[in-house]
Amino acid sequence: MPEQTPTTTARVRLRRGADRRLRHGHLWVYSNEVIHPDDRPAAGSLVHIEDNRGRFVASAAYHPGALIAGRIWSRDPKEAIDERLVRSRLAAAMQRRRAVIPGWPAYRLAHAEADGLPGLVVDRYGSLAVVQSTSVFTDSMLGAVTQALVEEHGCTAVLARNDARGRELEGLPSKVEVLAGEVPERWTVEEGGVPVRFDPQGGQKTGLFLDMRDCRDRMVSWAEGQRLLELYAYVGIASVRAAAAGARQVACVESSAPACELARENAAESGVADRVEVIQGDARAFVRDTAPGSWDRVICDPPSLIRRRKDSRRGLEAYRRIFYLALRAVKPGGLLQVASCSHLFSLEQLAETVATAASRQGRVLRRLHSGGASPDHPVLTAHPQSEYLKSQIYLVEGEPGGGREG
Repeated sequence: MPEQTPTTTARVRLRRGADRRLRHGHLWVYSNEVIHPDDRPAAGSLVHIEDNRGRFVASAAYHPGALIAGRIWSRDPKEAIDERLVRSRLAAAMQRRRAVIPGWPAYRLAHAEADGLPGLVVDRYGSLAVVQSTSVFTDSMLGAVTQALVEEHGCTAVLARNDARGRELEGLPSKVEVLAGEVPERWTVEEGGVPVRFDPQGGQKTGLFLDMRDCRDRMVSWAEGQRLLELYAYVGIASVRAAAAGARQVACVESSAPACELARENAAESGVADRVEVIQGDARAFVRDTAPGSWDRVICDPPSLIRRRKDSRRGLEAYRRIFYLALRAVKPGGLLQVASCSHLFSLEQLAETVATAASRQGRVLRRLHSGGASPDHPVLTAHPQSEYLKSQIYLVEGEPGGGREG
């Protein structure tokens, strides 16, 4: 990591009208909006963004070869973009969390642009902090971030999970490294009164899918006495929580062998292993071969199936197939929860896809809930890209018809 923070020296001029969106609060400058930069600033440089008439718009971290050429950090030309600013924004982010997640041991402390920290995510798991950087500039600030987390936020260990796909867009290497303290292969944190073990260094995302907590809360609250199927279950948080809440039978399906091992450990730790069956395999194949109407509750939260616009047609078809099969597995009067983390798959498209599946099966849906990520993942309204997760829960009526589509 660089020892010195880059300084703001160069200017980057925008095309006519490109500043309008930025002045309304958006935080990204796209490469096709740039007319010319001064002397082609190096990746990770701090620059002044100017409109086409040379008037100051914002200070931003710049990358000449990326689609997102600039990430805005300040709209004050005199404000220093340095370690002190990063510390103050981490403190402000923590203050926001105190208002909405009292007592949660696991939560997102910093949600990138939504917390004024473009390209930086920080998740807390008790005394462990896991950070992700997706820009050259935030890579340069990881030393300051680590110091702040240890000294001001009480973290005993800090792990960098810099293996997210977004790093390749700025030419950054994929790596996982311990920045402070010691990080074991297993870490335990509590959710909803249930201990959850996970692998912070080798698991998905930063270790757990914290954004789905609210969604899990709702389905768990309706699980007592029911048979619940969780597809794409990862380490089985919803499954174990449902069993602990009184579900009479639970099955969680996951393709990853290490994740399945952790799901079994979690079930055993909560004393519900006798009611939680962990199945390693392909979720779509499993539910395709499941008898229609055999589950009271079905959770279907597949991985992102549309990562780029050119993948939209194929991704939409993949969502259609898995949602059709998941709906087919729900008994009359049962509940279906669907979710998607694909930013390019809108809430309207999700609802339309499920409605089409219901129509093809001759079933009637009544939506009970529509939501997104838990409140530790705030959305900056001027920057819609900070909202990505969407979830809906349906009451399913009528016998499952149709064939084994998918």
